[in-house]
This record gives sequence, structure tokens and C-alpha cells, in this order.
Amino acid sequence: IWNWLKLIELPIWSIKNLTQGNRGLFLAIDAINYLVKTIYRDLLEDRIKSILDILKHCKTDLKLLLNAEKLKEGFIKWLKSLENIKIDDKKS
Repeated sequence: IWNWLKLIELPIWSIKNLTQGNRGLFLAIDAINYLVKTIYRDLLEDRIKSILDILKHCKTDLKLLLNAEKLKEGFIKWLKSLENIKIDDKKS
């Protein structure tokens, strides 16, 4: 996951803007973000099992959102939500 995110140069949390209030999906994205940010030696077995359980419940939705286009869409949506930021949709 980490290498893929590095390649597309967009943060995983950007798709949170596309969850449409789905709390489970929001938690799943947070779980993936946690895995990406955590150093391997700091990952505990119980935490990994908990994350896998969260991801299993949102597997279908995650498959639809985990692609470069959706990450870009979510990131642009986030940028547009910020004050004093204007986005040129033609170049996005």
C-alpha cells in the first residue's frame, strides 16, 4: 500500500471526502492510514487483527474507492473545502 501511495503521490485520507457519511468506510480508511504511517516493528498482532476485521466489512466499497482517480477526486474535493483556495478544474 505504501509503495502504491508513494507512486500516485496522493494521501489515502483524501478518499474520506467520498465516503458519503459511511462510518465503517471512514474507519477503514483511517485503519489503512494507520498501517501506512506505522513502522513495522510497532505493529501489534491484536491491532492488525482489528484492522483486518474493519477492512473485511468494507471490502466492496474500498475496492471502488482505492484507485488513483478516486484519490485525486477526494483530494480536489478537500482542497475546494478550504478557505482561500481556488482550484482550476481544467488542470486537475
